[in-house]
Amino acid sequence: MNRPKIWIALDVPARGDAESLMNKFSSHRQFKVGLELFTAIGPGPVIEWIRQGWEIFLDLKLHDIPHTVSRAINRIEEMGVSLTTVHATGGMAMIEALSREQLAIVGVTLLTSLSTDDIHQMGITGTSQDFVINAAQRCKHAGLDGVVASLDETPRIRELWPESRIVVPGIRWGAAVPGDDQERIATPQQAVLAGATDLVIGRSLIGRPDVVQAYQELMAMVESVSEER
Repeated sequence: MNRPKIWIALDVPARGDAESLMNKFSSHRQFKVGLELFTAIGPGPVIEWIRQGWEIFLDLKLHDIPHTVSRAINRIEEMGVSLTTVHATGGMAMIEALSREQLAIVGVTLLTSLSTDDIHQMGITGTSQDFVINAAQRCKHAGLDGVVASLDETPRIRELWPESRIVVPGIRWGAAVPGDDQERIATPQQAVLAGATDLVIGRSLIGRPDVVQAYQELMAMVESVSEER
């Protein structure tokens, strides 16, 4: 299999901070824009970055009535975004209503900050893995391109949905970074070997004192293990 895509998460509050990071990774072209940054800068800078040759994963985790989400997806595709997210818990009508030509859409199954105990507190029975697998099956039947899931569920999803795009966030390696609120995490090597097609790298990279060195370490790990699978 090909090396997975590496999306560097621009988890920063302002455009200047984002562009400073992007320029530090001069040879890297894939970046994730999440809710915090997008609400601060709006679509304009994102469109500019795409026109300049960067590939953008717009991670807004849309969850609303079908008509609203469908129209939002149309706007996102017009921006030139490569990949975006919707919540699988929005229901079959919502995820079946999405149409696009080039934009890839993956369903968020269960946030990696949530554990089995958390879903039990919400009145949901079973394990977090049960919940994620069920959500992945809905995404497959609805015609999405794949899912966002943790390492715990990736091998099973790959088995049930061989062609699925599997985006794995919560990637961690080396020393801990401040403010870590992820429960279901993985090393880059574990995620690649489990069958991830996309890795999302945020604080474990941009929170390091030397981000360039950390990036080089990351890419070396991914390259070495990609040859094994």
